[in-house]
Order: sequence, then structure tokens, then C-alpha cells
Amino acid sequence: MFWITKNRLKKSLEANGLVHDAVLMGIADKYIKEESLTNDDFGLQLLGRSLNWAVPNLDYNLENDLDKVENDEFKKRLKEDEGQIFKKGLEILNSDPLIERLISCYAAYEIYLVDTLFPQDGAGKHSGILRMKEFLFQRTEKEPNVQSPDFKETYKRLFVEFNNKYGQYGKILKTQTIDSLFSLL
Repeated sequence: MFWITKNRLKKSLEANGLVHDAVLMGIADKYIKEESLTNDDFGLQLLGRSLNWAVPNLDYNLENDLDKVENDEFKKRLKEDEGQIFKKGLEILNSDPLIERLISCYAAYEIYLVDTLFPQDGAGKHSGILRMKEFLFQRTEKEPNVQSPDFKETYKRLFVEFNNKYGQYGKILKTQTIDSLFSLL
């Protein structure tokens, strides 16, 4: 019985990772269109790092993220003033309450799944958990209760609203796809 539950939780973790990717891409599509109008390559690198910080995945680590920047000048500028990453990330998070609420649901559920699957050392295995906990701690609203009977429905409703609003910048997911994805959570 425990094996079945563990497999179901692993599938939920994978599905929640796909939600993360869809949210990140939706936000990125909007801001990349805006940033590309300025023809500022550094601005695009800053945007990428800021999005990764604002919407962290399980393995997010700022140092590793900065090391992925190929342009040495840009990497140096980002490392010299990491505050610009946080400021841009906060600007994105604060630009729309929908983004903050949706990311809160994602992060709370991700932490719950990792803590359930890896009770001894979930945060040790996944460096992004620390950033997610920081995000939830810094919010003005209380943390979403993943044990609440309506949590998944609220999470899905927020995602559908996000998809309709931010999909216009890239790609809107079909209702059938969203239903399928959230059935795994």
C-alpha cells in the first residue's frame, strides 16, 4: 500500500514540476516580448536569472544559475550586483497578485511533496526548497494549506486564470491538458 502511495506522490511531484515549467514559460513569454523590444542582451540574461529566482524549481541554486551565463561580462555584472536579480524578481512577483498566489500554491505543494517523499532529508537533496520556503515566509498572506479539501481546486482555478491571462503571450493550454495535468496532483 505504501508503495502505491509513494508512486502517486512521485507522479504528483512530476506533475507539479510541469506546472512550474508552464508558469515560468508563461511569465517569460510576457517579459521576453517586452525586454526584446529594447534589444538589451544583458536585460534578457537578468530577466532569466530573475525568473529562476522568482519561480524556483527543486534544484534552484543562485550560484549555479549564474554559472550558466555564457557571456563572461554579463556573468561578472550579475555577480557584482546580485541585488538586481532580486529586485527584478520581486518586480515580477509584485506585478500581478495572480502570479504570487499561483507560485505560493506551487511552492507549498512542492515542499509538502518533498517532505512527504523524503522526510529525512528532502531539503538537503533539493536546494530549491530553501528558496521556496523563503518565498512563502516573505509573503504578506498566509501560506496555502495543502491539506485543505479545496486546495487542489483553488490551485487549478488559479492556474486556469493564469493560463488564460498569460497564454496570450505564448501558448494557451487546452482545458483537457490542464484537467489531465491536475488529475495527477
